Amino acid sequence: MYPKQVYCFKKVTESLKDLINKRKFMENCEKWRKRSTQLPDDILGDCFEGRVWKEFQYVDGEPFLAASNNFGLMLNVDWFQPTLYGSESIGVIYMVVMNLPREERFKPENLIVVGVIPGPKEPKHHINSFLQPLVDDLIDLWDGVILDTNFTGTGEMFRAAILALSSDIPATRKCGGFIGHTAKKGECIKIHFK
Repeated sequence: MYPKQVYCFKKVTESLKDLINKRKFMENCEKWRKRSTQLPDDILGDCFEGRVWKEFQYVDGEPFLAASNNFGLMLNVDWFQPTLYGSESIGVIYMVVMNLPREERFKPENLIVVGVIPGPKEPKHHINSFLQPLVDDLIDLWDGVILDTNFTGTGEMFRAAILALSSDIPATRKCGGFIGHTAKKGECIKIHFK
């Protein structure tokens, strides 16, 4: 038996290990704590002023973003045509570390490419089978993983959580398993977490 398609996937933990060992990455992830520009409460200049970022400082009374080595992640999903001509479409699932300053956050060297969803067409209803390995990895990251660092020469505990989803409406629907605007019937999808 041979698979019809191959799903290219890389664990977030592996990508984070590469990122944390890059020069100045961890230093840049801590810059948000020292921001001197304090905006009024009713003005949002970046994710750091947002409600979700503030709520994740402490989770269940324990420090999360308030502690170092913990990351807020943004999940991004999109489809694109890999060739100039044609109708084939492939998808990409990638993440950014929201702790980084805005000018560093979306640089190619700081992106975490999680998976490439094969074409030639987009999945019709949901992308659960492509998201499942990511969910498993994120459960581990929520609990905490030990990653080796070049700086200390030993392993340190790191944690992460998805704080935002950034995608267009069709991709958001597929991430959540929601129906589109032209659907005739609803669809119910169960997602089980450990």
